[in-house]
Amino acid sequence: LLLVSSLLNAIYYLPIVISAFFGTVSLEFVNIREVSHRMLIPIVILALSTVLFDLIPLNVPLILSTIVAKFLYGGGIGIS
Repeated sequence: LLLVSSLLNAIYYLPIVISAFFGTVSLEFVNIREVSHRMLIPIVILALSTVLFDLIPLNVPLILSTIVAKFLYGGGIGIS
């Protein structure tokens, strides 16, 4: 069953891959410029936070959500 599913997925995606790598460029995409620096800021922030959360040995989102849950439901500032 998995082999049939993989074969069907390959058949479905084959035209997309062929047009992406071997197709011609449409005329509407010829005058595309680079993105402005204002649009790069969120991308850089997301990339840096992804690398930072990967390298930190702590589970920062869990710690922050625990602090917020203790604050909201525990009646204190939540830092123990």
